Amino acid sequence: MNRKIKKISLDREAAGWLNEKLIVPSNCFDLTKVPEVDKVIMSGDVISWEIFYQLKKYLPNLEAIVVGNASLIDGESDDLTLDEVPGGFYEREALVSAWIRLTLDEVPAGLNKLDYSKVLIICNKHFYKNAVAGSYYEGMKQAVYLIRKQFMENADSFCVYRKKENAVTLGKKLINADYLIVYDDDMVSAAKASLLWYKMMELFGEYGPGGKRRKIICLGGKGPMSKYLYKESEGVMQKNTLVKLFIREEDIVVLDAGNNTGKNLEVLNKQLDGQKGIIVITQRLSVIFKYSQMLQYPAMDLLYFTIYQSLEDSCHLYNGMALNYTTPILHFWAHVIKRFRKYQGIFMAEVPGIDKTYSDKAARLQRSYVIKQPGHRLRTILQLLPILRDLKQKRGMVKKDYENLIKKHQILLKKNFKPLLGL
Repeated sequence: MNRKIKKISLDREAAGWLNEKLIVPSNCFDLTKVPEVDKVIMSGDVISWEIFYQLKKYLPNLEAIVVGNASLIDGESDDLTLDEVPGGFYEREALVSAWIRLTLDEVPAGLNKLDYSKVLIICNKHFYKNAVAGSYYEGMKQAVYLIRKQFMENADSFCVYRKKENAVTLGKKLINADYLIVYDDDMVSAAKASLLWYKMMELFGEYGPGGKRRKIICLGGKGPMSKYLYKESEGVMQKNTLVKLFIREEDIVVLDAGNNTGKNLEVLNKQLDGQKGIIVITQRLSVIFKYSQMLQYPAMDLLYFTIYQSLEDSCHLYNGMALNYTTPILHFWAHVIKRFRKYQGIFMAEVPGIDKTYSDKAARLQRSYVIKQPGHRLRTILQLLPILRDLKQKRGMVKKDYENLIKKHQILLKKNFKPLLGL
């Protein structure tokens, strides 16, 4: 029994690691102040590249220097030093045409000679503390530091640091849109969209940048889990959730004919028709949707409002992930890296930074959790049965969990937007 408990604990740890790393940070904000830098030092993972893209909107000539050992700059430990990283702080990496990239040989006079007053470093707190203490290059004390976790939140501001004693708060201003889009098998996306809807009403009124009244699109058909949880399609269930949260039915458009990401993108692109949209999506689905959209509909004017959740936060009865001791969330993360590799260049753009560490974490889960992996028909049925049995026993609890989600967000709406609600 102890061995089984240890295995499950390690499985959840692997899933939690993937959950923390595979995120598209929200990009539906204008940054009201951006540091005057010309280079960004970062790891080559998806989070850092997405932050880099946002900064490049304001600094078109910005260049990226990609770290060779991501564990130094993004890991949770400050035990590593530059001398312990093979090849120094930066290892030579092959140029990848899809990404703007500088290598060690292309940095004038080497990294220790950089003008760090013009450099922003995307890193964790451990690296920041060591850098400003002089543990690396002396000039690095003058760099601007962006702490990744502070950037990845939907508050009105985040901090960048020039020196240890100096934190600069940068404002974030929500961008107006013609449509909000709810896309998820988790009704928390509709709940968060209701809050965003009234925030946009408060800031911009009822009209989008195109001059028409703003609408909410509920996108999605019958998903693998939602078809067992609810009688309705995901789109209809999202609509029902929004109506409970004070959104008028005439402001909602349901697009529920799609049964996969590609079809959902197709109908969404047709509905948007060149207008601006903001999609409200959980972090676990953000990379799949964004990098599918990048390849299939690169011209789509779509921004992302990501709902940040730990692995534990993402597990609820109302989305099915908490059933049978939360095994559904392990099945979800077991298939994601395989999906990236199978569909890269066909249905999805390349997701950056998927290295051996990602593969090893995913491989641990792939051996045991096969529901979302094709080619395991009998094992899939056997693994699905205890989840469905648990669902049958907990139908009332699923309903109660969903009702609690609604009540929580009704309270938040009344607290923050009472005048707009007419209450």
